[in-house]
Amino acid sequence: MVRKLVKSAILGTCLMATVTAANAAEYNVNIYGASAQYKFWTSAAPEFLESQGCDAADVRVAKGKIDGKNHGIAWCAGTVGVNGVTGDGINGDGNDYFIRYSDNASYDGVMAVQDNNDFAPSADVAAGCGLGERLMADETNTTWGTMAAYGAVGGTDCKDVVIGASDVAAETFNQQSSGDLLGPAGGAPTTRDISGFTIDLDDYYAYRPIVVPFGFFANDNASTPVPFNNMTRLMATSIFSGQITNWNQFDASLASMPMVVCLRHAGSGTHATLDAAVMRGDKNLLTQEVKPGTFPVLFGLSPVVWFNSGSSDEMNCISTSVGAVGYADADASAAGVKALDWMGVPAEKSNITHGQYDFWSNQWLYSSKSEPTAIADMVAALNTYASNGDNMPADHADYWASESEMKVKKATDKSYPSFK
Repeated sequence: MVRKLVKSAILGTCLMATVTAANAAEYNVNIYGASAQYKFWTSAAPEFLESQGCDAADVRVAKGKIDGKNHGIAWCAGTVGVNGVTGDGINGDGNDYFIRYSDNASYDGVMAVQDNNDFAPSADVAAGCGLGERLMADETNTTWGTMAAYGAVGGTDCKDVVIGASDVAAETFNQQSSGDLLGPAGGAPTTRDISGFTIDLDDYYAYRPIVVPFGFFANDNASTPVPFNNMTRLMATSIFSGQITNWNQFDASLASMPMVVCLRHAGSGTHATLDAAVMRGDKNLLTQEVKPGTFPVLFGLSPVVWFNSGSSDEMNCISTSVGAVGYADADASAAGVKALDWMGVPAEKSNITHGQYDFWSNQWLYSSKSEPTAIADMVAALNTYASNGDNMPADHADYWASESEMKVKKATDKSYPSFK
């Protein structure tokens, strides 16, 4: 991959580069990976640009879903601009600043930032994306809006991944899955063996500015809702290892309600966190799809099991299947789905930060140490901003926390939390 060259350096952490319009540069920080982080960065990126000195009128934003992937883009308009739209840049420097975020499973964020296309989505390969490039928002094919009213991403283009976003450390991936790509929605048969992942921290920066909270969710069909509002660890390990086929196994007084287990495909940071923080080696996660009407289901040997590509696919699986249960980022929502307490505790920020709720992971953001100084400084400034709890976007403040706000810590993804 050819890294993008820049024409001027960002000075300090404020991104200010005093240049004339004639020397205006374009800066791109493209964040790619963990689907749980999409909404966070889509909200945080424009607020970050404004905090660095971009006039609110020059901050433009857009988001949209194309071919099953979510894309967000924030732009501080400079003197070159896009499609005739211009601005003053940051502190009047005239530069154009773009921050993109596109989601996929966490593992591909780790791979992409290492210029590895082994697991690149088929659409990205078909589009001719080079090593370390992924399809992300195309600024020339976007209807721009403001922070109060987002515009729409109308198309994508191959962009260099500057930050690989993952909900877990690279070495935590050690899971397998086999089934249709989109669970009950179908999609291509997909088999993933995500193991042996690594990233050399001699060559990459690893930032951990925020904590990513997860939660369990169940179908809440009006006439036949799942008859539980709480998930215990024993329930979780029994369900996601395939030992339980009917909800009445947890309570003999309940009517029969066959179990439908919705999981993410291997490579998902949420899935890896379930393995590391909940299963913890005591039980093995399910690895094979089991469809309704098949022999194991009909004879009570297995629950229905679906694997899903992204967070929205996972929530669709739960919402469309009576008796379904699954997991996602704690602030996820969908019609016909209810959030379950985890061991009697709701997934609220104060419970997470103060050690009552332990289904979470540290966000990992990887960026190459070979990036040009200007881009490296912008990445560092973005992480510094996200690390400050005062900068948490309002739409995440009830769930997400900066690392600095946490009273507990995990040495690794597999470590049980301890107080700092």
